[in-house]
Amino acid sequence: MKAWEKELYSYQLTPAPPKMPPQEYIERYLAEKDDKYFSWYLHYNEKYINEKIKGYVQEYAMQGHFMDMKSAFVFGLLQALQNYDPEKGASFNSFQAHYTKRAIDDYIRTMRTGYSVPTDAEYSLLRKAMALYAEYGYKSDDETINKIALAIGRKAKTAKKIITGGVRNMMFAEFYRQYADEDGEESAEDVTVDTTTEPSRMFYHERRLKILCEAFDNLEYRERAIVAEHLGFCENCWSTRYVEIINGKKVKREFKEIAFIDLAGEHGIVPSSADRIYRGAIDKLRKALKEDKWL
Repeated sequence: MKAWEKELYSYQLTPAPPKMPPQEYIERYLAEKDDKYFSWYLHYNEKYINEKIKGYVQEYAMQGHFMDMKSAFVFGLLQALQNYDPEKGASFNSFQAHYTKRAIDDYIRTMRTGYSVPTDAEYSLLRKAMALYAEYGYKSDDETINKIALAIGRKAKTAKKIITGGVRNMMFAEFYRQYADEDGEESAEDVTVDTTTEPSRMFYHERRLKILCEAFDNLEYRERAIVAEHLGFCENCWSTRYVEIINGKKVKREFKEIAFIDLAGEHGIVPSSADRIYRGAIDKLRKALKEDKWL
């Protein structure tokens, strides 16, 4: 099968599953908590998904991003499933439109304004920066950023941009795994990069996203709040942006990453406790990934 065929037919199942109305797949998935119904939904709706992605590719002139945008679209479907209630009357196909569009917009925004790694040297720099970020306890205060900047030979402003890009990639995938590089130094490998369109790899990537979403929802209220506020995203919809009304106009804003010292004041605890709660929550998310039998 050619590469373009893999991209168009990555969710096709053999033999073909039972055919039902799209809404029935979703309702059975929600009732029985069985992933097969979502797979069946993707099987019969892949043509529709492909047409939507082709439209986005043409609209934003992003040829070469088809599979990544398709993956973002499916991630939007998974986000919609977390919030969908069929009892409220709306069909899932109409309900998911907001979530899938936002997922595509976030992907485009990240690709066009986020930190990019077009060369092996820059990718190595990103890995080193994220390894130091983990070593320093995932802190984003000025002192820590300056230490990382000094270590990687970049200005603090550039180092912060690199860390921000890395954190966004870490948010809904396995955060990092340790390994020894050619020089025997311990570093952190970015595992969110998928350089192929092999369907099995896409399955595991999307499964990680699903598991992390569920694990995040199962965190205690304070854990969810501190993780979201420290990393700078909405704990309910996971978006990194929100809309503010200014002089009657809607203005898009970025959630700010809040330091532990400020989180402590908001939650009535000391900074060390905020740090401990954050680390404990991240450990729970990693544990959820490690315990899944498919990963």
